[in-house]
Amino acid sequence: MLENSPAFIACIKQMARQGLRLVNIPTGVENVPYFQYCLDAAGVDESKGGPWKYGRDYVALPYIPGGTAGLVAVLRDVRKAVPADIYGTPLSQISLMADVKNASSYAYWIDCSGYYVPTLAAYVIGQFNIPVIGFIHAYYYAVYSPYLAMYPGRIWFTNGIIGGAQYESLMSYKGLGQSGVDSYQLISLYFFVLFALANITVYVRKEAKK
Repeated sequence: MLENSPAFIACIKQMARQGLRLVNIPTGVENVPYFQYCLDAAGVDESKGGPWKYGRDYVALPYIPGGTAGLVAVLRDVRKAVPADIYGTPLSQISLMADVKNASSYAYWIDCSGYYVPTLAAYVIGQFNIPVIGFIHAYYYAVYSPYLAMYPGRIWFTNGIIGGAQYESLMSYKGLGQSGVDSYQLISLYFFVLFALANITVYVRKEAKK
């Protein structure tokens, strides 16, 4: 998830700085380790010197199957849909989850893939009226950009790794996004050099034959 990670990591850093709280609701199997990776990269947990404490500031739920059905079930009643967190601790024993019950508990819904934008627009925004923030691939940014016009002030996207680099710049730190953009630029320059050398070589060989 190289394209999406920089923006999400920057978002986690910003949320921790502002005292906001986060509940990870993984609707894809890969979302479970991905969340942990981004959390570790952000360095916001108290074990890494950050301000966040698990159970108080953030919670990780287990994989929720069922696609749209699972998503709607969580938004209607999280305790009926998911009885425990990823570690097996009942939600009733987690302090943060005392304030998280249904769709009315969420200020924003953050999507880190882009695959589910139509579903999120139909249900998260359309049915439950929760604004959506999408840290998505550049491809999906182009495909789903019409949703920005359809739901003004209700949905926002960052554009691939470039959007992540821009988010990092706003947060005043250099992370994976800016490093990745720098790498892309160097690789692009390298290819131009190769093209130039190849053309020069072809020209020299032709002249040599003459």
